Amino acid sequence: MTTFKNLAWSVLVSGLLFSISATPTNIQAFFRDGQTFITWTEDGSATYDVYRHTADITTGNITQAIKVATADNQSSNTRNGIGSPIGQTHWIIQPKTSGTGLGAELTDNDGLFVNTTHETSGDFYYAVCSGGTTEITSNTIGPIAEQKMVTKPVPVWRGRDASNRLHVHYSQFMDYSIWNTAFEGYIINYVAAFPAKWDTATGIMPIVSAFNGRSGRITQYHPSPSNFNISLYHDAVSTASSLQDWYYGHLNKDSTAVYNYTEYRVIKAILYTVSDLKGDANKIFGWSHSMGGSACLSLASRYPMIFSSVYCSQPANDWSNTGFAWYGDGLNNYGPRASNLPIYNIPYDDPARPDLDAHLQRYNGTPVWDWQNIRDNLTARAGDDMALICATHGTADGSIDWGTQGQPFGPAIRNCKRPFKYIVNNSDHTNQNFNAVNFSQMFNTRVSDAYAEYIFPLNQSMPGFSGISATYTMIACWWTMLQDTQDIWEIIIRGGISLSTITPRRCQAFEVNPGDKFDVYVNDTLKQSTVLGDANGLVTSSYINLGPVVKVKFVNTFRAVKTEKYADNPSVSAEVSSFPNPFNPEIELRYYNTARQHVTMTIYDLQGKRIRKVMDRNLPAGIFATAFWDGMDRSGDRVSSGIYIVRVLAGFTTLEKKITLAR
Repeated sequence: MTTFKNLAWSVLVSGLLFSISATPTNIQAFFRDGQTFITWTEDGSATYDVYRHTADITTGNITQAIKVATADNQSSNTRNGIGSPIGQTHWIIQPKTSGTGLGAELTDNDGLFVNTTHETSGDFYYAVCSGGTTEITSNTIGPIAEQKMVTKPVPVWRGRDASNRLHVHYSQFMDYSIWNTAFEGYIINYVAAFPAKWDTATGIMPIVSAFNGRSGRITQYHPSPSNFNISLYHDAVSTASSLQDWYYGHLNKDSTAVYNYTEYRVIKAILYTVSDLKGDANKIFGWSHSMGGSACLSLASRYPMIFSSVYCSQPANDWSNTGFAWYGDGLNNYGPRASNLPIYNIPYDDPARPDLDAHLQRYNGTPVWDWQNIRDNLTARAGDDMALICATHGTADGSIDWGTQGQPFGPAIRNCKRPFKYIVNNSDHTNQNFNAVNFSQMFNTRVSDAYAEYIFPLNQSMPGFSGISATYTMIACWWTMLQDTQDIWEIIIRGGISLSTITPRRCQAFEVNPGDKFDVYVNDTLKQSTVLGDANGLVTSSYINLGPVVKVKFVNTFRAVKTEKYADNPSVSAEVSSFPNPFNPEIELRYYNTARQHVTMTIYDLQGKRIRKVMDRNLPAGIFATAFWDGMDRSGDRVSSGIYIVRVLAGFTTLEKKITLAR
């Protein structure tokens, strides 16, 4: 077929006027990492409709195909300043994996659409039609074999600095079907810098993630590279207006909810660094100032399974205060206060990280103005762990203003039962340069160098503090874990220089359930007896003097037995079943799992003593998981006849069931 680009011809034949419409040509498509990349040569139309079907698309069945996108005639062009630091004017869809400079860019004559696959697998066909038409000639392609996978970014630019450190810019192609492209499109760039030793290293390296501010854009070379850490640098939302979403997200396409668009792409970049770029999932640090510091604070509060600690220089923490200097950004991003729209956390759906969705999906539907009050979340979400928060506010700050942000934040963090270090000074809106960070605890150095090797690990428990006087910053405070088992939590704390209560946080094995009883020892002397686990699954000591070196130990003395199931989300229709019951010698235990999550099933006696763990698995949603118990304890000894408790911990849900052993 002959295609006339940029023209629609009218031909007079035997007195009749016929129109010959041009159509896109050279349709090409390939599948990679859960996404299909479709390109075409434009025909001069203003827009192009992309159709998708499970059968070869023809004139006869195009009405049954699904229109997945309408792209304009600039779809191959970078938008909103994205790509400008590296001279990128058009999108790059083939990875730049060696050398330096840009990868091969698309051209002005190219159209582009990237579709994210939601189906488990299948063959799909595509057609690209001039906007508003359904003419089918040579403008189809397929079948494309697709499957649902974790999507990955594309490296598009590579360069080396004077210290031979590799810097790479990545393009992330987000899920167009859910993205509100009016804010920033659905293709975003970020930059990573790698230590010189990264090229030949066989081990993994810490990740230090920084966040740009309102007026900045990512730069060609990462401005703060490290010789020890993989360094990431992110943009805030790149709208043409001056309003920004401060690294959380904004209204969805139809303004019915607020999606965590920007937060999601930041975490996706970190996950990719871990999975593909030698990043250490156990050592991830976030830092920045102002808008970027606000990002760190909110990320610390929501992603304790990602960040071990953060530094937040003068962060915003309460968007609900109408007096906040940047309250207008909140209205632009979240909609009217009166609507208080629900939030939606985009599922990561990553088989390697089911903990992300298990943690975040249960908060979907929370009113956005409540969710974006990070200060109140310190107590409203008391049962959730958070990263170590290091933060600073200035009393003369007129941007992240003291009255609505800094002044009310201090009392909240000093009484939140969480690990923190916090400074208040008389600064204006000036970057505080890591003044709330304990470098000897967090970096492999004793000087103020946040680009040294980051050593503070995620997989260690931490002490939560409360009742701290405003006189103390807790910067000099650091700790060493001695024991973190199911029944004993023991720690040495140095340099606190204050009275404080202590709450075990981010425990790796120590278990606290509502009604459990604990003894608290200070320097091996019994200080408190029968301290109860609270409704949030926390246990807290009375005040302890942290001035000298002090050893604090919590010891479980009784496990409370619940006769009914309880959960953070009582609407979850999970259940435990057993057969036969009573039993001898073996019982089959089944748990219906409602979400992709980690599940444990443990047998206890009526005194709360753990007998044996019979299940410890990551499970997909919607299945019955089966375990068997043969009446033996964990040492292999037979237990006596009687009533026992099966306790299931599934994500944030706890269920219990009584079973009877009759020998």
